[in-house]
Amino acid sequence: MTFAFGMHQSFADVFLKHDDILRMALMEKEWNGRNKEAQIEKIRRLQALPNVVIAVGNRIPLSGFDQWLGEMDRGSARVNVHWVHTKFMLVDPMSDDPIIVTGSANFSKASTDTNDENMVVIRGNRRVADIYLGEFFRLHSHYAFRQAVNIYLQKHPGASPEDFERRFLIEDRDWTADYFTPGDRNARFARRVYFSES
Repeated sequence: MTFAFGMHQSFADVFLKHDDILRMALMEKEWNGRNKEAQIEKIRRLQALPNVVIAVGNRIPLSGFDQWLGEMDRGSARVNVHWVHTKFMLVDPMSDDPIIVTGSANFSKASTDTNDENMVVIRGNRRVADIYLGEFFRLHSHYAFRQAVNIYLQKHPGASPEDFERRFLIEDRDWTADYFTPGDRNARFARRVYFSES
């Protein structure tokens, strides 16, 4: 699923289920509106599950120009969306009977509880599901990397994005181990099982 303005509790409850079903999300940010810290904590709990993968948009300041863009955002009129404004949910997208839900609803509290939104349910169209799944992974890979860099920079004050890159280029541990470790904290095992069907 994509979440442009936070995750409604109904969807969080599904993501919180302790089972073997792979659940993935792409988020603009972990919160929206009031109770920011509680909403961020909710997303952190979800990300800690072995079958949940959530990528959150983030800017990586590599140059003075990137920093200037960030300052422009703070100085200009309020910007609501930087990264994610697509709205879709995919259910079993690689099956013979995929379900795509798409339209104007952001799957947030406001769009689910109070706004007038339109959604279309497309069932059984594998071609449409493939297109949406490809777009989801294009965005997800892009923002998962950005989030990983942000986490690294938060844990290593004074480090640069280039330090993150060097860390992974010279690392000599077995990068495949998590894919074969049930319950790994990055949901790599769940992804391998889902996408390889083994």
